[in-house]
Amino acid sequence: MKTKPVSFVLALVFTLSFAFSACAEREPGDTTAGDAPTDASSLALTAEPSPGTDPVGTTFTLSGEKKEELEEILKQLKNQFKNAWAFWYWSEALEGKVDLNAPKLDLETALTVIEENDDFKSIEEAFRKIQLPDYTYDLGLEYEEFWPKIVWEEGNIYIPEVIKVNISSGYIEYRTYQPGDDHRTPSSSRVLYQVSRQ
Repeated sequence: MKTKPVSFVLALVFTLSFAFSACAEREPGDTTAGDAPTDASSLALTAEPSPGTDPVGTTFTLSGEKKEELEEILKQLKNQFKNAWAFWYWSEALEGKVDLNAPKLDLETALTVIEENDDFKSIEEAFRKIQLPDYTYDLGLEYEEFWPKIVWEEGNIYIPEVIKVNISSGYIEYRTYQPGDDHRTPSSSRVLYQVSRQ
């Protein structure tokens, strides 16, 4: 029987090991073909978008720039809001546990949730499925706040709209703020839901 030359065997081993290492370096679920270059900035969030709280084990890869931005936001929030228990949404986002591409809770969505649910607990749970609270605190009563967006102005974070949930009293309020307003004193407020007292 004819034997293959040693150079042929070595070339075969080298080719197979190269192919194996190229496959092994791919991320789980990577179905891209070929060696097309990848723009790192387009991979800021690599998991499939899903609304609100993500399934257990789902993580989102943050670019270095996005991570720095979230760290700065969290630092600024802690500086501005001294009585916070937690900035849940922002802390979890920094750990890659929140889909930053998913829509946040806004007034229109909040009103729809309230209309579709007939008790406070189910409304609050539905809010949390859409997004984690931006801000939670306790001033004798326990509160959660959902911020549809935040704005940077002159080194401070300005929050134009707040959906404020009083967990202790079963009360939900929508507030709007102007840039100069203190967070405790809104420009306008509107009750969205209140547990009826019988």
